[in-house]
Amino acid sequence: MTPSDSSANNFARPANSIRVGTGGDVVAIRRDGTAVTFKNCPSGETLPIRAIRVNVSGTTASDLVGL
Repeated sequence: MTPSDSSANNFARPANSIRVGTGGDVVAIRRDGTAVTFKNCPSGETLPIRAIRVNVSGTTASDLVGL
């Protein structure tokens, strides 16, 4: 998945979780539009959030995969 700050780039359907490939911060957007920041996520962590998008602003983690 490619992080974006634009709602035009929302996922086709919400991800049930997000796997972090390379550690850092992740700013995920919930279905209600609320931004949730996960700080200092280690590589390999799976974030338990139903997300419609990951913002590029504030996200330092990379190689993210929506599950």
